[in-house]
Amino acid sequence: MFRTLSDSIWSELGANQEDLPEKLEISTIRRNLQREHVRKLSTIVIGQRRNPFYEMYGYALFFGNSYRYPADARSLARMHLQELGEKLEGVLEIEGLAVEDSSRAHLQEVLVQIEKVLNAKMEATGP
Repeated sequence: MFRTLSDSIWSELGANQEDLPEKLEISTIRRNLQREHVRKLSTIVIGQRRNPFYEMYGYALFFGNSYRYPADARSLARMHLQELGEKLEGVLEIEGLAVEDSSRAHLQEVLVQIEKVLNAKMEATGP
């Protein structure tokens, strides 16, 4: 499932450099989908931000713990973020590839976000 989603959502980047178009242009809708994909993978890897209400109302259980993911899901999400980061770096470094400005800014921003997630400390959710 992770592979199918990643390959489909980032299809503009192609399987390899030969698959790239002469001018890389990613639509606004696709950029938003890609941002959401990276956000979801990031959440799986580093966990959900703590809700401040947990601190205030620690004595009452209002919310279930729905933000835990299996260890395999975290590992796969991390691997896909790493692969995506490497692919983005490769695409951005291709000499002579015309990349529309909004698409280039999007790819650069996503790359920075991925690097931050991969360098972040993981939230302690268990042993």
